[in-house]
Amino acid sequence: MGIEDFVQRFEDYVVGFVQESAFDQKNIDLKRDHTLRVLEEARRIIASTGLPRDQARPAELAALFHDLGRFPQFDMYKTFQDRRSVNHGLLGYRELKKNDLLNSLGWPDKKWILLTVLMHNRAKVPGGLPGPLDTMLRIVRDADKLDVISVLMAHLITGGQNNSTVTLGLADEPDRFSEQALQQLRSRQMVRYEQMARINDFKLLLLSWIYDLNFAWTRQEFLRREYVSRIVETLPRSQEIRALEQQLLADLMSA
Repeated sequence: MGIEDFVQRFEDYVVGFVQESAFDQKNIDLKRDHTLRVLEEARRIIASTGLPRDQARPAELAALFHDLGRFPQFDMYKTFQDRRSVNHGLLGYRELKKNDLLNSLGWPDKKWILLTVLMHNRAKVPGGLPGPLDTMLRIVRDADKLDVISVLMAHLITGGQNNSTVTLGLADEPDRFSEQALQQLRSRQMVRYEQMARINDFKLLLLSWIYDLNFAWTRQEFLRREYVSRIVETLPRSQEIRALEQQLLADLMSA
């Protein structure tokens, strides 16, 4: 089977989660479209690494199915917040097995894809993973970040698209942000979801993702797409925010 056959399996799966309300259907469509873009981002990362075809194909399939759990998650709980519902990585792993969406694949490709889906949303890549799994997981995580940032930016800017499901119900207080989140970012640490109280904190979390990128191509794309500057433009224009922008850009260029 070719990749497009698996894409059709994915599309057929998503059709099973048609929503009654237009708002809920919009969120299902958002995740469907995100998935297909992550597949394309993953293909670009793979091309930049020169990964052999026998490893590239399962990596593409892991990208295709990485967010499979989002569809039953939203259908059941009407949220994309794992802390308020269920771990979507674990749910996706279970859905892949239950629906036998990876049949026709050999072992261990099937195993690496299942484990990548299971672990793609962890806070960081676990150490000591087998080489193929480690590479697949890093490809999917980078591809996911590249697209998620572009989606979220359309919703997080003041006057942008209004979807509380995407913005996690956070308060829109344009002049305020968490000092703790800022300090973590200054220390080159990842901002944690549980520390977010307002939309500006979400923006700081997105900026912290530059410290969890795995491939030179991804870092170059962050720079080319001007993600850092575009997010910083929407934050309060203070001296500490300007200094933070310089730090993030310098770190991206020197990595």
